[in-house]
Amino acid sequence: MIAYFLCAAAAHIRARFTGQAFWLNRLGMLALSVALLVLSFVL
Repeated sequence: MIAYFLCAAAAHIRARFTGQAFWLNRLGMLALSVALLVLSFVL
């Protein structure tokens, strides 16, 4: 999941589509995925 969101973020940056939807959707979900990964290792 994290690799998918990293690739999606890279594609959006290359396409110069970095509006509000990009920041909320792509990076927000990437942050959530990373947080859940870290949380799963801690617990």
